[in-house]
Amino acid sequence: MIKLQGLQWKASPSVLPLIKTAKTKHKEWVDKGKPNDISKTSKIKAQRELRKQMRKEKYEDRQKIYSEIMDNPSMKKFYQLINRNRGQSKTSTTSIIKGPDCDISDPKNQTKRFSQYMEDLFVTKDNSYENTFLELSTVRTNAIDLIYENMNTELEPLSETEIFEAIGKLNTGKAMDEFGISSEHFKTARNDIALLSDDVEELQIMLNTVVRNAKQDRVIIHPTKTNAVILNKDKTVRKNLQWNLGTTCITPTNQTKHLGIIRAEIKENNVNVEDSLSLARRTLYSLINSGLHGSNDLNPITSYQIYRSYVIPKLLFGLEILPLQQIDIDRLRKFHINCLRKFQSLSQRTALCAVYLLIGALPIEAELHKRQLSFLYSLLNNENESIQQLNQRQISINIKFL
Repeated sequence: MIKLQGLQWKASPSVLPLIKTAKTKHKEWVDKGKPNDISKTSKIKAQRELRKQMRKEKYEDRQKIYSEIMDNPSMKKFYQLINRNRGQSKTSTTSIIKGPDCDISDPKNQTKRFSQYMEDLFVTKDNSYENTFLELSTVRTNAIDLIYENMNTELEPLSETEIFEAIGKLNTGKAMDEFGISSEHFKTARNDIALLSDDVEELQIMLNTVVRNAKQDRVIIHPTKTNAVILNKDKTVRKNLQWNLGTTCITPTNQTKHLGIIRAEIKENNVNVEDSLSLARRTLYSLINSGLHGSNDLNPITSYQIYRSYVIPKLLFGLEILPLQQIDIDRLRKFHINCLRKFQSLSQRTALCAVYLLIGALPIEAELHKRQLSFLYSLLNNENESIQQLNQRQISINIKFL
């Protein structure tokens, strides 16, 4: 005997009695020998009422999600929309896991491999860290704990928001502490670091400083993710250049990505536009199962709102700081117009003014200009002294050429 297990879902209070009624009517009809009389008619009617209510609730649930996206789009709703119509995976494990020596396809060996990996993460490793900084930090922490224990007043722990607000109020341009840390380091701290120099030896000194500070903070700089890109240098010079990051040798590469923007030796705009178009297509394809395909599903206005909230930010991310040429903007415009036409089920011969006006959409140039103006505003209102000096320099240079 084979037991079939269907899709499990939680019935609503309005659907649950209809399910019981449909089961009862079906059982009564079967017990009578499945006759073609009023019992069959009542069974079919009960099943129709059940399906009608289920379709109604599914439609209301879908409209609720779309209205939430229209009112307040967020990344959480974006992933809910993607996973909403995604089917269940047929396998409980990954088909193949690439191991250090061979590929693992057996579920038991995959579980064992994951177990070994997690155990390895908890094992303390000696990575030649600098213990002087750790010992000094421990002394300071113990002194703070001792002061707190001797205080008569009860202190409330600081929240993450209060710490960020305090860092934002730090004055810039002040002297560094004994570790060479200033307020600018706290305000501009990032996971990605870009070192810029026109001197080979100076860049090596920067790398040595990074390695030394990483050892103090017990952080490992990923050697394979560290790249060097040479700009405005002859090819013969590039071949002879190399640097050392600890024990790892770094040689020049054609391109690297920093803060989501690709820095390349040549055709930097072309590379970034192609990468942005590829990311936007993947985002658009992930939303197709949710009805974003322009035929018999979402209305065009809702489709455009989802497209504007989730696809356009990925399409134009970082492009506002690049000096795009007309050929680059034409490629972005072609992708943008094709998406708008598909949302509205319009033909390729439809005039561009109709494509924009019928849905209330903006041209891709306007979306790009909005981000450029926002970036300019953030630069002009930035309190960092280095950025203010760069602003004054650029303003003085532009005035000379007017």
